[in-house]
Amino acid sequence: MGCFHCKKKKLTLKCKACENMFCTSCLQLETHHCDKLQMYKMELHENLKLKLLKEKTSDIKIIKI
Repeated sequence: MGCFHCKKKKLTLKCKACENMFCTSCLQLETHHCDKLQMYKMELHENLKLKLLKEKTSDIKIIKI
């Protein structure tokens, strides 16, 4: 199976955003002009925001004087 972008028959990996198979040189989202790039970035941003909120509300590790 070849690269979805450049059609070269190299080692291919699956894109996390659009789930197509790309060679290592075309795998970057900006390189293969991924259709779901903005949605993927927003999803990662939301997941990070939720993680940060969860850590803030956990037990306080600093003892106030």
